[in-house]
Amino acid sequence: MFNAVFKIPMQFFILLLGALVFVFYQFECPPVYFNEAAWQYQAGHGAGEKLHALERQYQALHSEKQEKIQAWLKAQHAGNAQASMQARAEAVAALERSEATRAEARSAMKSADARTKGNDSDYIFITFILRHLPHGLIGLLVAVIFAAAMSSKASELTALASTTTVDFYKEAFKPDASDAHYVAASKWFTILWGGIALCFALFASLVENLIQAVNILGSIFYGVVLGLFVVAFFLKWVRGSAVFWAALAAQALVFALYFSLNISYLWYNVIGCGACVVLSLLIQEFFDVHAAGFQGRLHSMSATPVICFGSSRAAFFRADTCLRKSRRPADTNAKLGAKSSFSFTTATTTRVRPGPPSGIARPMNRCRSTLPAKTNCNGNSPRCT
Repeated sequence: MFNAVFKIPMQFFILLLGALVFVFYQFECPPVYFNEAAWQYQAGHGAGEKLHALERQYQALHSEKQEKIQAWLKAQHAGNAQASMQARAEAVAALERSEATRAEARSAMKSADARTKGNDSDYIFITFILRHLPHGLIGLLVAVIFAAAMSSKASELTALASTTTVDFYKEAFKPDASDAHYVAASKWFTILWGGIALCFALFASLVENLIQAVNILGSIFYGVVLGLFVVAFFLKWVRGSAVFWAALAAQALVFALYFSLNISYLWYNVIGCGACVVLSLLIQEFFDVHAAGFQGRLHSMSATPVICFGSSRAAFFRADTCLRKSRRPADTNAKLGAKSSFSFTTATTTRVRPGPPSGIARPMNRCRSTLPAKTNCNGNSPRCT
């Protein structure tokens, strides 16, 4: 629920925060390379002279850019449209020259050490925190970052291990084991998923921009998850089977669009959610039409017996009574008599041969009934009503 409802707005908040930091650094001189530890290391070794020259050049260009931006803002406030357009063009040109110098500095860092990342975007926010926030607030933010990481990792490993143990290992391999065995298995699955998470983290370290990679990964999956909750909360007549197949189809659509189109990754949230909701409605409509057609065929076969599966044996009854929605009266058992000990909780219909089957036939459809939890069936009666 949290992932579906809150993390999509959080993506927009993170992007807004990035935009605000960008505006801040238009008026405050940023470092030419935001990974200052790597910059200081390379500046103290062979490439120091070239890097210091690029740093001085960048600071001069940034001062020029600040003057152009101030002139543009003054023209905007004065209402001089022509001067505003000219000052804006000069400010954009100064920005492009300063960015070209930053690109040259990144190339120099990359050529000095091939292990250095060419993209330093992951260090922008942490540089902003360390340079411009009070020390007490810096410590609080660092503590919050570590607490959030530890909480997310703990919940992730616990959920994956318990789901794997209960839904996969217990069902498929050890259905009758003891509780102590399942606890030990969950611990081993926790170690397994921890190793998988470490492998994913090592792969993520190779990405040029980690924040953008996380947002892209979230946009691919969060939209479909949000669609599931939208259907569950607001479209309660849509059943689970329709939602399941709609979610699979919507996720496949998002994957196909991601690998075939060149659009902003934020659109995948909207596409995934919308596709999941629309496909759920369409698939549920298809299921309803199919069920109505099957019910019509049952009514046309009203004299044909079908099988009512129960706890002890099968009783034959007319096909048109299986899908009946009426609730039995409380004294049904007294009316039917006590001749039969047959009882059932869920009726299931099958297409049967003209005579009684020699064995139990394969079920074709599950009856939707509002019968009480336990109802006696008169085996001698031609129908189970």
